[in-house]
Amino acid sequence: MTEQTETHALYRSDAYRETLDATVVAHTEEGGIVLDQTIFYPQGGGQPGDAGTWSWVGGTLTVASTVKHA
Repeated sequence: MTEQTETHALYRSDAYRETLDATVVAHTEEGGIVLDQTIFYPQGGGQPGDAGTWSWVGGTLTVASTVKHA
């Protein structure tokens, strides 16, 4: 990762939230994106990671799965 950052896991307090404004704060060497906060539940313990869409002015990205970067 480019810097050590902790993502605020909003899915823990509101599992039904569908939208969120977030900021990209870092990226991983594997090409992952690190956000300041997220509503996407990460893969782990047999639970699949959430899928969805990231949208910003001028673009959209389909998210197939999410993981928690150690």
